[in-house]
Amino acid sequence: MHLGRNAPCPCGSGRKYKKCCWNKDQESPATKALAFVGSANEDETVAEFGSLAYMDSNILQHADYWLNFGQALGSAGYHEPARHAFERTLKLDPSEHGARLNLATTLGELGLLAEGIELIEGVPNGFRRRSVILANLLLALERYEDAIPL
Repeated sequence: MHLGRNAPCPCGSGRKYKKCCWNKDQESPATKALAFVGSANEDETVAEFGSLAYMDSNILQHADYWLNFGQALGSAGYHEPARHAFERTLKLDPSEHGARLNLATTLGELGLLAEGIELIEGVPNGFRRRSVILANLLLALERYEDAIPL
């Protein structure tokens, strides 16, 4: 998936992408996740997200697009691109606790367990899936007493 330099900038400024956000987007997590789509076309769901972005670049400004894209990437086993998609979700909507939990799970898959646990601390107690994800990360660190309180 490649956003053309002469396309309108997805930030909504009305300027051409090359004159606005092109330089800063070259290293952004969003660019890394979308660039991955080209090499993951064998997965229909992942390729569909690339097609959506190609047809309407404004969708790239919606946190729910990135959340769903990250879930599709993670389900397909593409954890590093999923990480970038969840990071983009949180950049667009820092209060998206589902993305925070998905990112914590993804970090766990990448072996970054302590980072995942730290992320979960920003999710309110009682939020759906919080306890299970936290327990799984703690178990992976062999912190059994913390993971399953008696």
